[in-house]
Amino acid sequence: MAGIATDDGYPQMALADKWSVVDKPSGANVKIADNDKLITGVSVDKAGKYAFKLNVSNGELESSDTFTVNVLDESQAKNNAKLVGNVSLSDGKTGKAVSMNGSISRYVKLTNTLTKRVKDFTVDADVKLNGIQGDGARIFEFGDMNKNYLYI
Repeated sequence: MAGIATDDGYPQMALADKWSVVDKPSGANVKIADNDKLITGVSVDKAGKYAFKLNVSNGELESSDTFTVNVLDESQAKNNAKLVGNVSLSDGKTGKAVSMNGSISRYVKLTNTLTKRVKDFTVDADVKLNGIQGDGARIFEFGDMNKNYLYI
C-alpha cells in the first residue's frame, strides 16, 4: 500500500502515519508489514473485500482516507496456466509439480495478463533432471514476444 501525506509546517511536528484494517471477510487474517509507514506491504489469507484506512496526524490536525481492495481466489483471477506438449502434473516436493517428458516443445504457458502490472518478481524452482539435456534446453524462460527474454 502507498499513501501520500503533506504537511503545512504548523505545528513543527513530524507527521504520524497509521494504517488500519476497517473491514475484512469473516475469519480472514491481515498482516500490515509496517502500519506506521506511508508505503508498506500487506498480506491476507482469504479472498474477499478488504477496506484499509490511512490516518495522518501532525499532533494538531488529523486527516484520513479509506480504500477497498477485492482479493480474488485462484478460480476468480483467471490466471490458470496451460500445459503444452507432453506435460502433466505430478506429486512434487511440496504440493503439485510439473512433469515434462520428451525432448522438445514442452512448456507451461502463463496468461498474458498475469504480469501486466508487475515491476519485480522472484522465481523459485526445484528442478530434477532425468537425463541429458540437448542444446538450447531451458529450465525457465520469460519473455514479452518483442524479443525481450530472460532464460536459464
